[in-house]
Parts: sequence; C-alpha cells; structure tokens
Amino acid sequence: MTEKLFYEDSYITEFDANIIDKIEINNKWELVLDKTYFYPEGGGQPSDTGLIDGIKVYKIYEENDTVYHLADKCPEG
Repeated sequence: MTEKLFYEDSYITEFDANIIDKIEINNKWELVLDKTYFYPEGGGQPSDTGLIDGIKVYKIYEENDTVYHLADKCPEG
C-alpha cells in the first residue's frame, strides 16, 4: 500500500520516498514507493510524469491501493 500524498498538496515537486517493491517486465520497471506525490491516471485524466533519482517516470497507475510508477530503468540502491 502506498501513502498517497497527492491529496494533501498537489504542488509539491520534490519529496523523499523509499522503493518498497520493484518488478521488471520486458525491460521496463514498475516501482512501488512507500509514499508518493505522483498522481495516477484515472477518470480520463493522464497521470503525472517526472523523475525518480534522475530516471524518467512516464506513467503512474493505481491498483488495489498501491501506486505503480513505470520507468525505463530501476534506480540503484
């Protein structure tokens, strides 16, 4: 489960979070953070995009209270 901070402040542009799960699928990565300000797609609205440790996050989606951050690479660590 991801703590959804985007409901608290939609103007945050930087935050600290921990990667609690990572899944590689076809050389792409689904990253699960313990908390996030990235807003997932839904209701016809596109998701936020941005960077995690300099790696582009190109799509965010939510499933069963978990927010997945899709990226081309996995951050080290």
